[in-house]
Amino acid sequence: MKSLTRSSQDAVIAGVCSGIAHYFVIPNYVVRLIFFFGGLEWLYVILGLTLPWDNQNFLN
Repeated sequence: MKSLTRSSQDAVIAGVCSGIAHYFVIPNYVVRLIFFFGGLEWLYVILGLTLPWDNQNFLN
């Protein structure tokens, strides 16, 4: 089952945008542009605090 998580592989700051991009199968840059030019920084912070990390080990 597909679930919305933060991406540990493509994370730039908190992995929120890349996690959303993986979930909806769209490019990462599109989600980043929507978030930061659309004035949704507050939503980014909330999702960064609440979304779990994906199952991959991001320390490697």
